[in-house]
Amino acid sequence: PGEIEAGFCNDAIISLTDIFATFAGLTCNTNISGGEDSHNMLDIMKGKDYSQTDELPRVFHSSKGIFAIRKGQWKFIQGDKGNGNPRIMPHKDSLDFVGQLYDLSSDPYETNDLWEEKPEKVKELLDLLNQIKSN
Repeated sequence: PGEIEAGFCNDAIISLTDIFATFAGLTCNTNISGGEDSHNMLDIMKGKDYSQTDELPRVFHSSKGIFAIRKGQWKFIQGDKGNGNPRIMPHKDSLDFVGQLYDLSSDPYETNDLWEEKPEKVKELLDLLNQIKSN
């Protein structure tokens, strides 16, 4: 009360994993990082500018071991051409060569896979995902 306006709403991109760093900021009054996949969103809840948070990487992981990363308007799904829940797990060697890429700003329903058309964006997000996974 007094810091977060009742009924406050915005369209900032946040993830469930952001709860860790956000609650740490809320309860400990400290700005800690939960790693590459948890970001303190308390300032956003207080109504401050959130335009740069949309560029923070968000990593997702399915129950079958499929990783995805969202950064800004781009979503990259590693190792799968289906719905992220394959019957047969992709072979580890194929993870860098199979996947999906979507521009969520123009394709929020993920209907147009740009994997073949945007190899430079695939490489950028693959490298970022692999870097985060290795940490």
